[in-house]
Amino acid sequence: MYATVVFFSIVATLVLMGVHLALRGGRERPAPPVGVVSRLIYLLVLLSTLLAAASAWGPILRGQTMRGWALLAHSSAAGLLIVSLTSLVAIWAGGCRIAAEPDDRGRAFTLGTRLAFTLAAVAGLLVILSALLPMTPLFGTHEQELLIQTHRYAGLGLVLALMVHRYLLWLAQRRSRATKGAVQHEATTA
Repeated sequence: MYATVVFFSIVATLVLMGVHLALRGGRERPAPPVGVVSRLIYLLVLLSTLLAAASAWGPILRGQTMRGWALLAHSSAAGLLIVSLTSLVAIWAGGCRIAAEPDDRGRAFTLGTRLAFTLAAVAGLLVILSALLPMTPLFGTHEQELLIQTHRYAGLGLVLALMVHRYLLWLAQRRSRATKGAVQHEATTA
């Protein structure tokens, strides 16, 4: 059941992003306020999430349990994800508030980007807590199984939110480059 949900969720997200690009991809907006350090940390978030998802979904989609090298890769990616995601949330928290104002150069995250970031942050918190809480003696077998299911679906939510967030950032950066290139072209031809 979970493998089917993963497959169709990812396909549906990709299709919706394609439809959005086809219908609304041409609107101009300023580039988001993302610096070099933020880009590096964001890259670490994306890579650690990709490694964690691949190491978990590989065995699950084949009908197996996660063990051996896949479990080691998943656990290793989790440490990097915890550090990078919490760092990114701390850095982008002000700019990704729903009522955030543009910076001094007029750059701001779009509402969709802010919402996707907030969903990714909440899903990331659920992923982290649902992985750490079963390690305590507070929960019985049934509760631990519930936390594992929560971890799976929160992980899927994190992947989907990051897919949408990355797409919206790419769209804003693409629009900004196209606008900047058009302005530079007009300046050189005038």
